[in-house]
Amino acid sequence: MININQPKITVALPDNYAGDVSELNNNGEIYIGSINALGNYYCSTHNGKITAEYVTAKDLELISNNSKIWLEKSTAETVKLTAHNGAIGFYDTKTESVIGKTNNSKISISNLDSQSIDFKTNNGDIVGDITGSFQDYKIDGKTKNGHSNLPSETFAGNRRLKAETNNGDIEIRFLG
Repeated sequence: MININQPKITVALPDNYAGDVSELNNNGEIYIGSINALGNYYCSTHNGKITAEYVTAKDLELISNNSKIWLEKSTAETVKLTAHNGAIGFYDTKTESVIGKTNNSKISISNLDSQSIDFKTNNGDIVGDITGSFQDYKIDGKTKNGHSNLPSETFAGNRRLKAETNNGDIEIRFLG
């Protein structure tokens, strides 16, 4: 039986597919799993959660309005996650450059490995842990109406960490 209120669409790509993928959706959840050797992957949804795990891509961009985005056990040169009215989560992700932006929710990170990190949230916290030591990072930490465990600025390190909140806290731990 087909449920027309919540249809499920499955897209299978050939092994080692190296092209680009663009996926647009309204009012539905998106699950992206076990995709390797992609070119660029772009995904956008309204009113639906995006979950991506075991994804390898050159560039990965995920956008959600009114729901959350979870990225887990994935690798890309650049990652950009944008959520309006939804949380963002990065778990066991490796990337050269990562951008995470959200309004009215938090950014959660666990074991994020990146040379350049840029997080910004309004009305939410930035919490979690990243690989490397404190000394590895050039830090730009800003919070308005909240608390931060990061200094406002450091100049050492070959990695970059920018974290900014408005009406939220910043609590980032370094895994060493």
